[in-house]
Amino acid sequence: MPFVDTLEAALDKVRGALSASDQRRLAGHAASLRFAGIPAAPCKPEVRRVIEEAWFLGAVADVADVDRDGVTTERQIEVRGLFMDRMFTIVEAFDRAKQAMRHLRLDRIVRAALATAA
Repeated sequence: MPFVDTLEAALDKVRGALSASDQRRLAGHAASLRFAGIPAAPCKPEVRRVIEEAWFLGAVADVADVDRDGVTTERQIEVRGLFMDRMFTIVEAFDRAKQAMRHLRLDRIVRAALATAA
């Protein structure tokens, strides 16, 4: 991979600027991010931003995702991790209504917003 030394030096600077608790949080997030390639399937930038924010903040997100048959499902999720494959990004999420883990394709999430406190 090109620029590994440059990227590592930049990450070291970012880590050094964080408090000890933020460094621990960053390490936890890094452990739940896995790569098997660079995803080819595009996603909506506004959806990606919400998913990223929910993941980093530990916040709940309201999402609508479409399955392969075109059926849309509304969900309230907690993002637990991300897996990037050569074809798409999988959002590893806890579905609050189903009380179960779900693996959602990021490119099939058509709407996303941070949940408001009830």
